[in-house]
Amino acid sequence: MPDKKESPCVRCGSCKAHCPFPGFNPVEPFSPRAWMVLIDEYKDNKIEISKRVVELIYSCLLCDACKDRCPSGVDIRQNILWMRKELKDHLYGRALTAMRVLEIFYMSGRMGDIFMRYTGPLKKLFIELLLDKKIKIPKARIKEGIYEGEGKKKKRIFFFTGCLVRYIMHHFGEDLTRLLMRSGFDVIVSHDERCCGAPYESMGLHVEKERLIQFNKDMFSKYNPSEIITLCPTCAMFLRKEGIDILTLNEFIALNQERLIFSKNRDSEFVIHEPCHLRYSLGIDVTLYGDLLKDKGYNVRYMEGGCCGFAGPFAFINKEQGHDMSEKLRNIYIKSGIKNVVTSCPMCILSIKDDDIDVRHIVEVL
Repeated sequence: MPDKKESPCVRCGSCKAHCPFPGFNPVEPFSPRAWMVLIDEYKDNKIEISKRVVELIYSCLLCDACKDRCPSGVDIRQNILWMRKELKDHLYGRALTAMRVLEIFYMSGRMGDIFMRYTGPLKKLFIELLLDKKIKIPKARIKEGIYEGEGKKKKRIFFFTGCLVRYIMHHFGEDLTRLLMRSGFDVIVSHDERCCGAPYESMGLHVEKERLIQFNKDMFSKYNPSEIITLCPTCAMFLRKEGIDILTLNEFIALNQERLIFSKNRDSEFVIHEPCHLRYSLGIDVTLYGDLLKDKGYNVRYMEGGCCGFAGPFAFINKEQGHDMSEKLRNIYIKSGIKNVVTSCPMCILSIKDDDIDVRHIVEVL
């Protein structure tokens, strides 16, 4: 249990000032300060678990915007995650559905992986029902194997695809593999890969989360790569927290800028969207690679946007709020005359992209 006595919440509201959720639901219970009140009162046996408690605790995006904002040092994210473990046997409605889907996918193991990678139209229908939006899934899938880089070899890179790239956005994985290979890196893509565990942690499924972490740790040890890289900031944030040395593409670009051979198509202008887990959880500023791309001749603009509203299971559980957040962000870009957005987060792309605005992963540009 998080230690309340060590860093007590004093109800100052510093966390609320940085939370994206109160902007869409300004009622006080939907704020980090209110969530901490609930958690503290539950620890002190002043309240019992109810549907209202479940609703409020699962309205947190886990975006980490409040990270390091508390003057008393309260780790709000860890308190929320602890409380969700307490609530997992009391879920209802869409939260219960989200948890059951994760449990089924976990228990199905390799068969679930095969279903998600090979069933085509059936998989598309399943994902669209979960996300409540139409999506396009490329026919080609990312293939497992060890691919040799061109020319003089540099390093052996393990590419941890993450679920969205593995099952939906395969072309991002192919783009990254090509970029690394033409730059001289050997690339490992493993069929042994499992979910990083972040969605399971967010739903209070602690046992499943721990087993997935250990499974992936054993896999990394088996291949013994020089570096591990992912296209998903959430995967990077979660696995790094669990002691796995993994790089986001942003960091990899900055560390290997002289070695990477970028695409020569640099005509289009784009705005960089900053993912929450990249900015708040990992503390990585988009200028880390944005300025580098400017130096390489790309036409880059920076603009404050905000949270995309996806946040893993959040967009499914809080359907209306998630939709409102993504719609607001799209409107900010559209009203500013922006038609091309680039980000480093597959979830942000899935949330923001529509017929009026094109959103691409940074690896597509490179």
